[in-house]
Amino acid sequence: VVNAFSDTVTPIQTTTNQAGPPIRVGALPVAIAVTPDGSRAFVVDSGSPGTVTPIRTATNQAGRPIPVGDTPEGIVITPDGATAYVADADGMIVPIRLATGTAGTPISVGPPNSAGGPYRLAITPDGSTVYVANRARGTVIPISTATETAGHPIKVGRGPVDLAVTPSGRTVYVVNARSGTVTPIRTASNTAGQAIKIGKGAASVVARPTGKSVYVVNYLAGTVTRIRTANHKVGWPTPVGRGPALMAVTPNGSQAYVLHSEMHGSHKLLNTVTPVRLGITRAEKPIAAGDAITVGSEPTAIAITPDGKIAYVASG
Repeated sequence: VVNAFSDTVTPIQTTTNQAGPPIRVGALPVAIAVTPDGSRAFVVDSGSPGTVTPIRTATNQAGRPIPVGDTPEGIVITPDGATAYVADADGMIVPIRLATGTAGTPISVGPPNSAGGPYRLAITPDGSTVYVANRARGTVIPISTATETAGHPIKVGRGPVDLAVTPSGRTVYVVNARSGTVTPIRTASNTAGQAIKIGKGAASVVARPTGKSVYVVNYLAGTVTRIRTANHKVGWPTPVGRGPALMAVTPNGSQAYVLHSEMHGSHKLLNTVTPVRLGITRAEKPIAAGDAITVGSEPTAIAITPDGKIAYVASG
């Protein structure tokens, strides 16, 4: 668990749910990614100057911080565990060779984040391409990991804020908050398909592990909407309560958990997570939401264990 204001990371042993001693990292840690083999974690420290701090999970010892830019804000790791890509608020994506802990040449993808620049990252399952959502320009930029060069920007809707890659790696779905749409991108050609109407307030998207559906969380409407990947048909929005922000799906794809941030307009912090039974339903039928589960105040993130038995919610 990343603790932004104490400059630490807290390890939790999932067999006992006991917290270990906090691990000191850099200033203002905001994101974390773990290598596929689970041996190391890399923490994005957004304080100036920005760094990435490696942690050995076997010993929970932090290594030497890696300089990456002024204000890093996101990270993805390739499936082979060889390279991490870090989004910096100055409009750069910084590759890091994880074996040596050295940063490569930054890749320019857009204007500084003060103008709404790079925000979300996603990587294809084969590790060949990193996709970067650029809010300011309404585009998604593909980066080839083989050459570490940015391709031509792909025009999507206004204000792209989140994106998800299907398990097959064939399609990237991009949530355009200001347009109220979701844009599918074919990864083989890096071309955008016809925008799918969801409604203003769309905030995030997650792909079901089966690959048959993606789900869009609508913050303003308080709903979750299913999109079939085969034909992009939109199902009925399912009410889940006010202020939904993020959603996590169990590895078998049967259950999801929606995290609520605050009531729209009132800025009243919520403290609930809504379970959603995905099951096997047609796109025309609404999916079923269960009763909200009370958690700590101001929940900000959620993660599910690989066996799908426990979800952990971090509360601010």
